[in-house]
Amino acid sequence: MMIRKIILGIWIFNLSLSISAQNKEKSNIEYADYLYTSCQYENAYKEYLRIYYNSNTTLDVQVYQRIAEKFVTVHDYPSAVKFLDIGYYAYHDQPKIQNDLLFQKVQLFISTSSYQQALVAAIQMVPEDSSRVNQKNFYIGILFFLLEKPDQGLEYVSKLSYVHHGNLDEIHQALSTYTKALKINPKNASLLSIILPGLGQTVYGNPVDGVKSFGLLTGLALLAIETSQRLSWTDALISLGPWFARYYIGGSINARKQAITFRSNKIKKSTLTIVDLLQKSQVSSVKK
Repeated sequence: MMIRKIILGIWIFNLSLSISAQNKEKSNIEYADYLYTSCQYENAYKEYLRIYYNSNTTLDVQVYQRIAEKFVTVHDYPSAVKFLDIGYYAYHDQPKIQNDLLFQKVQLFISTSSYQQALVAAIQMVPEDSSRVNQKNFYIGILFFLLEKPDQGLEYVSKLSYVHHGNLDEIHQALSTYTKALKINPKNASLLSIILPGLGQTVYGNPVDGVKSFGLLTGLALLAIETSQRLSWTDALISLGPWFARYYIGGSINARKQAITFRSNKIKKSTLTIVDLLQKSQVSSVKK
């Protein structure tokens, strides 16, 4: 009888400790929430982190989200993803919360141009209703466009419940610009600048750099001719040849880099046009 009383006493004592700890944790979270809603973000983030490291239980999902937000503000994206993942696995039996966290990961990866990682996160979503199905298909489709896979992108945006034949016609028109951008070959920019210094940069969106490259190399060439006349071609080659080669090759490399940027920007711009068309289609569908 005495042993039973001791065991019961220990159980009650542990239960009271657990309840006390939970109440204290709840109070701490409420205080952190107060700091956050009062725009005292830095103090709020510190409090959320302190709560996380001192807790042995699953916390409110908002705690994980706001800790992730803290790391985004300091551009520590791997840590932000880490806490979104912690929340994801903590709520393994609640698909809606998991989808919200995956959606945050998608947006985070897109903001850092990590399109492949964003696509993986979007594919992981398990829609719990029709609006989430649309959300998943929308992001997967757009990410395929950004990853230069237009056929897969079109396949997913065609699944959107608010997209109809008329919308698809407009999207196909936008895709013609997208297709032209895909055909841009950065190697051609290098070749153009080899044929005529500065031409590659000029053709692919940076005429100022092209003029500078042409002017610099022309000036070096004229200086080399003058040096050869005053001294000799050997002296001209020794003194100016390395500089000419450096800027000649460098101009070709810059032309290629600028063509890559030019191509990427064109693809992004065309993708944004498709996004605008989809959003207009969605608004139109809601009004009907």
